[in-house]
Amino acid sequence: MHRLVAELGRKMVADLAHPEGTVQTVMRKLDALLPAPSHQSWWKYNAYLGHLSSIAEQCARYKPQGREVWSLLYKTAVYLQESARLASLDANIAAAIEQQMHAVNAALFGADRVVQILELALQAARLTEANARRLLRAGIDLYLACEYAAALPLLSRALEIHDRLLGPEHPDTLISVNNLAALLWAKGDLAAAEPLFRRGLEGCGPLLGEEHPDTLTSVDNLAGLLQIKGNLAAAEPLFRRALAGWERVLGAEHSRAVTARNNLGALLVHVERRDKLHELWSKP
Repeated sequence: MHRLVAELGRKMVADLAHPEGTVQTVMRKLDALLPAPSHQSWWKYNAYLGHLSSIAEQCARYKPQGREVWSLLYKTAVYLQESARLASLDANIAAAIEQQMHAVNAALFGADRVVQILELALQAARLTEANARRLLRAGIDLYLACEYAAALPLLSRALEIHDRLLGPEHPDTLISVNNLAALLWAKGDLAAAEPLFRRGLEGCGPLLGEEHPDTLTSVDNLAGLLQIKGNLAAAEPLFRRALAGWERVLGAEHSRAVTARNNLGALLVHVERRDKLHELWSKP
């Protein structure tokens, strides 16, 4: 079934005046359809294997541009390598990725950064701490550039590698947890971000101490997310915990303490507990 669909797609593309546009459209749809590669999502990649094979061939031929192109190729390369499908299809994907180093619109991120990010796809299956650091750094760069969809597979992969190599409680793993949580929050996926923020907080406290700046930042993050979700009853004690911690560690006039006080004040206004505002702001 998939082979027939793929063959039909090749014929349709060949007949069009601008086939590269059609290839890019198909790749954009596939990129949106396929999640970050993992054992849980391999079934979906298996289902679309014929499409991916056809698209890899067309991508190598027509060289479409755009971040969806390398995002799909990157995810497919990880899937192929980790699922041991290292036959000719993998070579097609690798060749297509190599060509994208020169085809992607470098103005998006700068030519050097595009090349560096795309090179990650060719070694993504190697579970090394160095690869995890590169993925994390590239993902953060994309996150800071507000390229959230492009950053997601990189930060997800960095966390997966850290989990498998270092364990869930390692400091580097917790950094990956918090970075992925922040990205999901920025994308608006609050449901996926919340358990990661909770995991980060639960890990930081015992490891670093309850009043370590990273722990207090995790408290702030979880409180802010719960407030946005409308769970004000759960957010308030966390805002109070963060404020008390920042005041003890840095002093009441430090910017972090002032921000925490403002956050708590805004929540109290929202829940119409103005009786507590005078107490909050009259503290010495």
